[in-house]
Amino acid sequence: MPLGTFSLLVFPVMVHDGRPEAIVEAVVVAPAARGMGIGKAMMREAMRLAREAGAAKLALSSNARRLRAHQFYRRLGFTEHGISFSIEL
Repeated sequence: MPLGTFSLLVFPVMVHDGRPEAIVEAVVVAPAARGMGIGKAMMREAMRLAREAGAAKLALSSNARRLRAHQFYRRLGFTEHGISFSIEL
């Protein structure tokens, strides 16, 4: 059984001098494995992979109610930027 997972998308954009951007989504750590450093290790790996791909930035979105997750991302060096929008399809 996996202890955690994330999805990383690196894609080209026409800003940042042509460098790609990256988005990390679906960051999940199994409830029994939380607090063991797995999420931190996964996010560091996502950052490493995005950096290795030449991405100018790595972004993510988080539900506004997930305050503990926001603290976690801030501790990793992420800063709040803009407002996220989505639509169910």
